[in-house]
Amino acid sequence: MRAQSKWRGLRAASIAVFAAAAFVMSLLVPSLADTPAQANPSAGFEAGNIIDDALFYDGTAWSAGQIQSFLDQRVPRCTIGDAGREAYAPYGNTTIAGACLKGSLWTTAPRPADSYCRAMAGATNESAASYIARVGAACGISPKVLLVMLEKEQSLVTDTWPTFRQYDFAMGAYCPDSGPGGSANCDPGRAGFPNQLYNGARLLKIYKAFPNSYNYKPFQSNRIQWHPNAGCGTSDVWIENWATAALYIYTPYRPNQAALNAGWGTGDACSSYGNRNFYNFYTTWFGSTHGITVDETFVNFYNEAGGVGGLYGRPLAAATHVGIGKMQEFAGGTLYWNPYAGIGSVNGAIRTLYNQMGGAWSALGYPMGREGYAHGGAVQQFERGTAYWTARTGASAVTGTIRGLYTQNGGPAGAFGFPKGVEKTQSGGLRQEFEGATAYWSPRTTAAAVSGDIRTMYHAARGANSEMGFPKSMARAQSGGLRIRTMYHAARGANSEMGFPKSMARAQSGGLRQEFEGATAYWSSRTGAAAVSGDIRAMYHAERGANSEMGFPKQAARSQSGGLRQEFEGATAYWSPRTKSAAAVSGDIRTMYHAARGANSEMGFPKSMARAQSGGLRAAAVSGDIRTMYHAARGANSEMGFPKSMARAQSGGLRQEFEGATAYWSPRTNVAAAVSGDIRALYHSLYGANGSLGFPLGPVTEQNGTRTQRFEGGSIVWTAQRGAEVQASAGRLLMSEPLPDAASPETEPGTESEPPAELDEQPAPETEDAARTEDETPLSNEAPAAAAE
Repeated sequence: MRAQSKWRGLRAASIAVFAAAAFVMSLLVPSLADTPAQANPSAGFEAGNIIDDALFYDGTAWSAGQIQSFLDQRVPRCTIGDAGREAYAPYGNTTIAGACLKGSLWTTAPRPADSYCRAMAGATNESAASYIARVGAACGISPKVLLVMLEKEQSLVTDTWPTFRQYDFAMGAYCPDSGPGGSANCDPGRAGFPNQLYNGARLLKIYKAFPNSYNYKPFQSNRIQWHPNAGCGTSDVWIENWATAALYIYTPYRPNQAALNAGWGTGDACSSYGNRNFYNFYTTWFGSTHGITVDETFVNFYNEAGGVGGLYGRPLAAATHVGIGKMQEFAGGTLYWNPYAGIGSVNGAIRTLYNQMGGAWSALGYPMGREGYAHGGAVQQFERGTAYWTARTGASAVTGTIRGLYTQNGGPAGAFGFPKGVEKTQSGGLRQEFEGATAYWSPRTTAAAVSGDIRTMYHAARGANSEMGFPKSMARAQSGGLRIRTMYHAARGANSEMGFPKSMARAQSGGLRQEFEGATAYWSSRTGAAAVSGDIRAMYHAERGANSEMGFPKQAARSQSGGLRQEFEGATAYWSPRTKSAAAVSGDIRTMYHAARGANSEMGFPKSMARAQSGGLRAAAVSGDIRTMYHAARGANSEMGFPKSMARAQSGGLRQEFEGATAYWSPRTNVAAAVSGDIRALYHSLYGANGSLGFPLGPVTEQNGTRTQRFEGGSIVWTAQRGAEVQASAGRLLMSEPLPDAASPETEPGTESEPPAELDEQPAPETEDAARTEDETPLSNEAPAAAAE
């Protein structure tokens, strides 16, 4: 920030000359008395360390009396009132002030305490020296620094006839270089000497409190322009301390070599002078901007590391108290001490991360000992955490429960590898990335990590934000390694329905199983990784999961016919909102079901698991009126036994084979009935429904040992003495059961003689893959919705 008035531009050269003369006369800095007049005041300027923190933030460096004496020395005689310099006389676009800084009096407003400055009482007729001292003490900024800022911004310390413009923007606070041609663009609402002094000092403290909110940060490399004209280029500067960072934020340009070579003079077209002049004024008036001693607490530790030529280099600030301990900044690191952890240090990229996290007040606490090296990276222990650095991952830290989990799993030497950054909040919990895994913690679960295929699937499913929730356990390498991680991340991890993992992956049936909040993930070398959730998960676990005949899941659930379908090694699971339950089909029933187009067929979704009944044989399904009749006859427990095939079209109706009977239905009779035993044998020998008898009209009736079954074209009667015979509808005997040498077609028990080809309706062949039978739906004697058990 800078405020360059018209007055200042006209008189800049004379101010520089006056400042040099003032230096020669100064009696306050005896150490400089022997400095040759021709010495360059910019000699020794360090772009990365313009002034030590200890000097910059020493709010009580001078009293009001010392400041007044200094001001009197700078201006032995104020020339306001001389001819042409009358008080309050117009001068250009401003007005000559009523007094020089040393004699000015001000009404100062009270200031409440905040995070940057202590409370200040208001006053009337307060001298500038008194107010400078009070602001310095309240905000923790050295009065010497404030005096230099007043001089470099508006020449107020040495000016013998200042103007109101100079007082109004005395510190250049809130005066960005955004005016025409890079000129100062000052905020009128911040004008006035008391406002400028207080707000300028407060800004310097705000810069330290929020280093990540500004472009220039301490303890790391920063790219800084040479001049407001961006065409002059930039340079990289490693800023060594807070004070230097604050000066660059305040005046964001680095003096180039031409400016430094010029001393108080003018450099070239790309020279800037704000930070050069700060250095020049400070060293001219007060001596070196460096010269801090190592605190006695740290002397031995510091010397063991090589002293000023060692790891930590020269001190940048005096030691300060931090909580129950203390700290001291050095060029190469920061040393800490507290009565419990002893002495520890941070340096390099880990120091930058530590400061960003809040230093000793952060979740890490105080450092313990020096930085070490392990597994190709740097390691620094703290009271409540561990920080790491590698060229691959940069600086990172682990704390709390995730740190415990990380340590239990081998730290950087384990499957996790090095951490990548710090933990971040997610879905009410925490998430932290590692090279080989992602760790999670939530108050509902505990710390757990996902890796491999599970991690990919979990993240693809939105991880902890999904129905899976947080993981409840870690994954362990078993029978093929960590594949669950990959699947988990592919499903969007904790953002998916899976949520956060709740446990580690555990070995099961030659594979892995890992619990999540909203799902269970499985992996085997045969199937890869997949997760089950919702009602399918409940059913699967009730059937003993991977230990059951269902085996491991082969893929995630997919939508089908308004419900869900999920493939397993030995079964296919289904769920629909109509059945409100999950069930699986397996074995021959599964093959038959899929051949009939599964849930897309008239069979619809399965409503229960297959259950053992009367030693069942191969799979077939019954539906419609045949199903109703079959169940009324006690199904597989009846003489009909199990179905041997699906229902097939015949003579405009349906026929379905069972072990002990053949069931028929036709739209003409609208009746489902079964024929069995000798009656079935005779009926089939007469071409069954294709013959003259047509379809049965009902079940067998029995009276006095005689069994009768009615058909469309007659009846078949059976007695023990005569066997099965055909009767016309009036009761006349038409034909008896043929003898073995009869001319009628031979049949095997339970089969029907083939009628002429033109009478037989051939069924379409079955296929094993439901996906290939979309247009091969078996015929039914009623709509699927009418089927009921």
